[in-house]
Amino acid sequence: MSAPHTTMPVMGTSIFARIKGLVTEPSATFASILNQPTGIIWVLLLIIVPSVIAQVLYWQSVDFNYFVSVMAEPMASAEAEQMITGMTSMGTTGMMAMSVVSVIVAIPIVMAIFSGYLLLANRIAGTEQRSFKTWFAVVAYSSVFGAITGLGAIAHVLVDSSGQIMPEMLAVTNLNALVTQFPYGHDLYRLMTSIDLFSIVALLLMAVALIQNGHRAVSAVLIASMPSIIMWSISLM
Repeated sequence: MSAPHTTMPVMGTSIFARIKGLVTEPSATFASILNQPTGIIWVLLLIIVPSVIAQVLYWQSVDFNYFVSVMAEPMASAEAEQMITGMTSMGTTGMMAMSVVSVIVAIPIVMAIFSGYLLLANRIAGTEQRSFKTWFAVVAYSSVFGAITGLGAIAHVLVDSSGQIMPEMLAVTNLNALVTQFPYGHDLYRLMTSIDLFSIVALLLMAVALIQNGHRAVSAVLIASMPSIIMWSISLM
């Protein structure tokens, strides 16, 4: 007798159906995304908007003198003086504008770089060929739960009455906020603040997408995690 034929469940293509599917049926959801890479703009907005709101709220409530003093503390006196002068001239409004623009620009750029990397891995591996748009959709949907980090940052700012938190610590889901709580300037501060629970979730979801596209499980996990491992290693330097 031949083996019974199994098929993936049919998944909805709306952004909300796909987000739900990433939790309940990730393989079937990525099969849908790989074949119909739609809803990318809405996913980007879902990720970016909470982070932008968090930055606006943060710079409206932060103790600017505290922020500047903490940033300057680990620097040599000449460098610290130059940085203090520059930040003071910008003020909170200038810093807020720069942070908001950075969020709006950086998130799509990082996703585009990661998408290009997956496209290259796809070409080299010889698995079913997909377009850059398709891999961008995979990266975007894999990162969608990062919106929770943005919402957590908003809540963090709203409940904080001291105004004495650094921007990196807005993300209450990174390992430094959750576990180590190293102070700014500590040798492991940058590493621990760069490792976020939802970034790990994103890597696992990208691995699922790669498996769905024909990669073996081990190679899928290695390909998905390599850029982050490199960035985490750089943060130790």
